[in-house]
Amino acid sequence: MTSNHAHYRPGRRGFAHILPGLIIPAIVMIAAIYFVVALTNRDPQWFNQAFDERPTHIRIYHYGDVFELEDGQPGFEEMVAAVNSEISQHKGYYESLAPTGSTLAHYVDKGFAIELVYARPVQVHTRNFFPAAPNLMIAIDGSYNYVKFALLFRGQNEKWLPGGLALASVDRIRAATDAIINSN
Repeated sequence: MTSNHAHYRPGRRGFAHILPGLIIPAIVMIAAIYFVVALTNRDPQWFNQAFDERPTHIRIYHYGDVFELEDGQPGFEEMVAAVNSEISQHKGYYESLAPTGSTLAHYVDKGFAIELVYARPVQVHTRNFFPAAPNLMIAIDGSYNYVKFALLFRGQNEKWLPGGLALASVDRIRAATDAIINSN
């Protein structure tokens, strides 16, 4: 006996049919995380730690001595390369710290810090709130030694803003500074 009824054959179900149900929510979640961090930090490249900005002026505070560097002077290129390398390797964030008053005076008069002045505000990319600013300062040895890291601060209009990035190392900056000091 023949039948004109089609026989039902179930389609193949398995991982291939589940995959779109997993990929789409994962993509949506990753996109949401990206946009939330980008909006709160005001930095769409927050995930890219590379830093290759060029200051117009560098001031080195070295235990009571002050050294000024401008483009074209001996040691300027080496210091820019060292600073950019070390900033690219930041590894933490201290929200409430900012050099002001006696803390700033200590770095200038007795400590070790590098101040960088840029022609326009520069962005250090980080997942933390660290908006662009025209001045950066790397506090290497001084009032904030208790945090065990050199700290990168941002400033504008003669004022240093709260929130410092912890730098993983400042070895290249120390070497560039030593070369500048020994040449003077």
